Amino acid sequence: MDQLRGLAIILVFLQHANAIAGLSGLEQWTILAWFNSVFAPFRMPTLLFLSGLLLTPSLRKPFRAFAGGKLRKILWPLAVWSIPTIILLQPSTLKGMVGPGHLWFLWVLFACYAIGVLTKWIPALIVAIALVTCALLVPFDTALLEHIPRARMIAWYGGFFFLGAASLKAIPWWQKRGPWWVAALLGLVALAWGLIPETKANGSLTPLEFPMSLIGIAAILWIAPRLPTAAALIRVGQDSIVWYVAQSPIMRVIAPLLPAALPGWAAAVALTASAGVACWILVVLKRRRAASILFEFPQLVGAQTFRRPLRALHRA
Repeated sequence: MDQLRGLAIILVFLQHANAIAGLSGLEQWTILAWFNSVFAPFRMPTLLFLSGLLLTPSLRKPFRAFAGGKLRKILWPLAVWSIPTIILLQPSTLKGMVGPGHLWFLWVLFACYAIGVLTKWIPALIVAIALVTCALLVPFDTALLEHIPRARMIAWYGGFFFLGAASLKAIPWWQKRGPWWVAALLGLVALAWGLIPETKANGSLTPLEFPMSLIGIAAILWIAPRLPTAAALIRVGQDSIVWYVAQSPIMRVIAPLLPAALPGWAAAVALTASAGVACWILVVLKRRRAASILFEFPQLVGAQTFRRPLRALHRA
């Protein structure tokens, strides 16, 4: 799944490159804007679905290890990278934000893992259905609920997350034995949905949007193991936290430095390539403790260090 996660991250790169070019007064690449709109219903739902596959293995850990891991690896980079993101965003866009800009994904992901503890007693499928129903029916703009940051997004994307968790055992069968003609039909339906003009409002939380996104995810999951192995995409998927949190701030710094008369395709290529090189450097630096703190809070090993000698002394 690392390769598929890496591919989704590249799609996020392309989306942000064109969007940030436009926000910075540069020309947008029309072809890339069309390409991004086609994949809009599947890009982030796929990332949440893939994250949901990790819920059950995570819950097998002791609660302290489970909670500590999410605090160190999700909430910490959210806090760290919120600082440059807030600085680079216009203040008027920050009202009510938790997880400013592109970092909404980490806030939603953290909330999903917190809710995920309930799946020890409630099936993940039931949680998914409840969340999507809430996203569609509950008036989140009421005085009571409007103060819950990203509440509707948590409910909507949480549906994909918990469907991923519920599908953990079924996916290997689907990928290996799923009928090709079913996968082809699903792929055609998803493609047709993606090709509908933007008047359909991709990602607008409509009742039809969720099943269509899910159909696309099913087709993607069937195709994924049949694609040629790409080591670069696998590496991106394995270090997805670095690529995700860093790319948007880097693009926002570089975009104002580009010539205003730059063609749309050149602006998109320049932003994507420069952010890609910078993220690759960060991935390399992440192996060093001093730089890794940008993406993961150091694990406190002191307690474990002292616990082992005490056990040995007790046995003696």
